[in-house]
Amino acid sequence: MMFGAALLAAVGVTSVTPAQQRLPPLRILKSPSPDVLAGLFPATARRAGVEGAATLECVIRRDGSFGDCVVRGENPEGLGFGGAALMAMTYYQVDVTGPNAVQVQRRMPGITIRFALPPGAPR
Repeated sequence: MMFGAALLAAVGVTSVTPAQQRLPPLRILKSPSPDVLAGLFPATARRAGVEGAATLECVIRRDGSFGDCVVRGENPEGLGFGGAALMAMTYYQVDVTGPNAVQVQRRMPGITIRFALPPGAPR
């Protein structure tokens, strides 16, 4: 069985300031494999057949990775989706060359990672 997560809308910014509206969209260069994501799916949630999500805020580093991530919300709470999302972010890298260089060291709010059970999994 495969368990998946998605970094929504190319790093899923859900609230955008006027200055951020002018920034070019981020292009994802690296992301976790399905096997890695399966290993990150919270065991308690998997056993309960529960899907979930976490919203993070992270800084884009000079190499395009994400750092200084903070969980801003989990749904449902207490099943480990925040911790799983923090681990998932260590596998992501975005393009920070050319026009995206202005995004280096920017604190990016509203990064949502959703964890979904595979089709046919008990719920």
